[in-house]
Amino acid sequence: MAGPTAMVLLQAAPTGRQLKQIQHALDLISSVQDENKIWINSTVPIGDTVATDQHARPFLFSHTETGNEDSEYGEEELTEIEHHVGFLPKHEIGLAAMCNDEEDHRVLGELALYFAELFDGVVDLDGLLNPGELVPIEHGKTDWRDIEPELEEWLSDYEGEIHAVTYGTVDSRIWAYHICDATFMRSWLASEHFRMIK
Repeated sequence: MAGPTAMVLLQAAPTGRQLKQIQHALDLISSVQDENKIWINSTVPIGDTVATDQHARPFLFSHTETGNEDSEYGEEELTEIEHHVGFLPKHEIGLAAMCNDEEDHRVLGELALYFAELFDGVVDLDGLLNPGELVPIEHGKTDWRDIEPELEEWLSDYEGEIHAVTYGTVDSRIWAYHICDATFMRSWLASEHFRMIK
């Protein structure tokens, strides 16, 4: 079963030295690397908490220039992201868990935090942060504007910044996904509600 995903958006393309830092981090945490697939044993070597010694966790890892044909983002979307976070993303690091257990969510969150702090980037959570539907929604019917005040109030209890990037759906509703800074990501990882988005 596929698991949660996240994207780390960077202000500039990594330098040669920074690409080596990325590779070094992957070498420290993984037992096998096969093109864009990595099997993660532990995030402890990069300062985090998960040790999966018995069963390495399969993940997908990629990075590309933001806005090119391999990018997840269109021009208008990037402009809105810039409005929220104060910079136009130039590069993106893609992270995807290939399983959906609790430790996969935590590994993903810790990797996203690591790269966001390393490159002063932000984390695209790839969906709306509403764990367990703390704010009830009716799938396919609820409009973002109906739940925004309550959800934003709940999220304000966490340190750091989180922004809702809105978009129109095919059925003419407004919906959103969340982008956060590293401070919020760290605060969210410490929450009893912590879960990445699948």
